[in-house]
Parts: sequence; C-alpha cells; structure tokens
Amino acid sequence: MRFSLSSFCFTAVAVMMGCGVTEPLQAREFVVNVSVLPLDAVLPSKIQLRAGPHVARVTKPNDDNPTEYKLTLDLRSIDVASLVKNPVVLVAEWRDKGRTDQEVVLLRPLSKISEDELSINIFRNKPAKTMSSIEGVEAKTSADMITLLEKISDARYIYKKAVVSEGNGKSHQLTLRAAKDWFQFAYELATLPEHLFGMEEDIVTIMAEYEAMAREDQSFADRYRKLMKLGQFEKMKEVLDAQMYADVALVDKYIVSGNSDIAEAINQTLRDEFNFIEQDKQKKFASIHRIHPDIFEKNAIFIRNRKASLLMSRGKLEKNVSEGGASNGNLEPR
Repeated sequence: MRFSLSSFCFTAVAVMMGCGVTEPLQAREFVVNVSVLPLDAVLPSKIQLRAGPHVARVTKPNDDNPTEYKLTLDLRSIDVASLVKNPVVLVAEWRDKGRTDQEVVLLRPLSKISEDELSINIFRNKPAKTMSSIEGVEAKTSADMITLLEKISDARYIYKKAVVSEGNGKSHQLTLRAAKDWFQFAYELATLPEHLFGMEEDIVTIMAEYEAMAREDQSFADRYRKLMKLGQFEKMKEVLDAQMYADVALVDKYIVSGNSDIAEAINQTLRDEFNFIEQDKQKKFASIHRIHPDIFEKNAIFIRNRKASLLMSRGKLEKNVSEGGASNGNLEPR
C-alpha cells in the first residue's frame, strides 16, 4: 500500500470564543490506516496508536487482508497544547524468543487539517545483520516518506539486533554505522516540509552517547568522525529541538479554515514554550524557521481582532435576521 495523505483530517468545529490552550480539540477523529509489509511478514502481537493516556480503537477494515489495521483516535478529549508539544505515537510490537521488538512512528497530526485519513506502512523486513545490508539500505536514494520509513525500520532493526543478538559493542563498526543511518533517516523524515513526523528520542540519546565517546576516545573518534563530522550532530540537534516552532505556520492555516480557537491555542502554546527557553536559543530557533521572535504576540493580536470582527458581524447578522431582513449565512466580516 502506498503512503497516502489524501485522506487525513482534522475537521474542527470552532467555538466562537473562549477555547484556551487546555481546551480539547473540537474534532471528530484521527484515523490511521496501517499496512504491515512485506505481505508475508509475521503480524504484530500488538498495534497501538496513542496520545498520552488516550488510546485509539483498533479494527480490521478488511477481514480478507489480515495485514491491514484501522486505528481511530477520538480527539474530543485531547487538548491542543498536548498535540503541539507531544507527537501521537504509533507502535507495532512483536514478541520473538522472549524478546520484544517494536516499530515506532511519531505523528504530528495538527499539520494536516484538510484531509480525512492517513494511510501508512509499517515495515518488518528483518534484514541481515551485515555491513552489506547496511549498504543496501543506504543505496535506496529516494527521500520520500515511504522510503524513509522503510530505511529507518531497517537501520533500527540492524542496530538493535547487532547489539542484542550478536553481542556487538556499541563501538562496533556495524552498530555504529546502523545507528548513524537510523539517526540520519529519522532526521530527514522529521524535517520534511509537511512536518507530519516526530523524532525518536532513543536514537538521539544513542547518538549523544557516541558524541561523548568520541570526546573521550581518540581511536573511536577517528572512525566515528568519518560518519558524523565534528559539530554535525549539534547542528542537527538544534534543528530538531526547534521543530516545534515550525507549527507557527499552522496558525494562519487554521485561521483561514475558520478555526481561530485552534489557531489561538497553537500560538499560545508556542509562545509559552518559546518564552521559557534561553534567549540565545530563541535567536537560533527563530533563525532556523525564519520567524521573528515577536511573531507570537503579533499572531495573538491578529486573532483577537479577527474574533472581535466575527462577533461584530454575527451580531449585525442576528439583528438583521431578528428584524426580518434577509441572510446569506455568511459570518465573515466584509
């Protein structure tokens, strides 16, 4: 199944006033259709989509195709702020010889507001734990979402199996290269313009440990720096840390779609988080996304003025209707 974004949606019913950051997202559902590939793969023992304590309902849309799942997450009890700060987690889990393997995909659903469903692939290729397998993963040059998801899955699998099953140390060249690939591909996925995916913290932690090892062991640093140049990880980490603020572009989109309350909640959450970080980081993050630090305050003023205009227009319309005048049902100010 192709990775399709043709039907993923947040159809939000905006309340005219007063929806704060902690208010729930007034939407129907977040639906993710999952296909497990390859088709002859062992099916996961558990598949789950969750946002904090909120867990999606899992159904089988087609009994004739056991590799497909439909996960439906009710968004009505989930506040906008949590969706800005925390991705929705999709997990597929397999149990094998007493061990548990997981495929994890982090989704940022607020990025899509005009489509109904998201279809996505979970890969279970189980590549061999060899350097030639890593080279095969790297040879897939496409940077589209489907290919990146598969490359992440394969690199993660090789890394974990090499460390756990084979007993290779973390400094072994196979595990080192698999980790670097896992990080690189996950970074590329998380920084796609759609901003639909989050970054796995596990691989960020692993790479931070490699950076510490490189500072302490010159022989390891000589090998490691052939894969990750000095300062490269820090720069990539800065971009990842700033990814939340890419959501500032969603403010205009939600306003245009008629969801000013959701726009307000997104903007307020970003403003609160931005004001909490150190000033030098504010400048770096603003530079990464080419935003002015005052953008959040300007957005807040614009949203307040727009709401006031909508209320005024609504009042005039209701007065016109009560006095027997004609109405075209348009509440937008002219």
